[in-house]
Amino acid sequence: MSLAREEKHLPIIIAMCFIGNFILGGIGQSFSASSFGRILAWQWGSLLFMAGCSLYAAKLHTEKWHISSAGFIMLTIGQGIFYTLQNANSDEKDVALFAAGIMAFLPGMAFICYYSGFPVWLRIFSLIATIPFTIQMIIIDSGKYVAEKDMWLSTIGFIMIQLTGIFWSYYVIRPYQETKQQK
Repeated sequence: MSLAREEKHLPIIIAMCFIGNFILGGIGQSFSASSFGRILAWQWGSLLFMAGCSLYAAKLHTEKWHISSAGFIMLTIGQGIFYTLQNANSDEKDVALFAAGIMAFLPGMAFICYYSGFPVWLRIFSLIATIPFTIQMIIIDSGKYVAEKDMWLSTIGFIMIQLTGIFWSYYVIRPYQETKQQK
């Protein structure tokens, strides 16, 4: 495969990863807690999110957006922590590890804000998307976390992160579409 062909496919694959993550997140949510369907959908969704972030990091690094590239790497690390917890029992150690995954998202989203390829509203939305996770992390670290009572924070956080991925998809495809239309 040629480099030109790979660069042509890169934005499409990135968008497909984030769109797939969004769809699989919704499918997983439709299954009952701890069911095979939920775990399978969320595992594949997490893998797609990690792939999309990794590819976006590579793209931005090539374009010399090093800080923003590092942000996508941090998101990949955080999502990797979440991925490993999907088959866990939610004991105290797992909850603490979940908080560690959240910690990777916070600087990751801040670093992504350096990328001027995203409009200001999207950079702000990306930061806002971390608020439910930040609140959840504070509750976990303070020892006051109760899964049944505080799980809504994870749900809102993941929906906002997945929606952010959809917006990122638009902005990675848009330059590709403009170039395609000019030919």
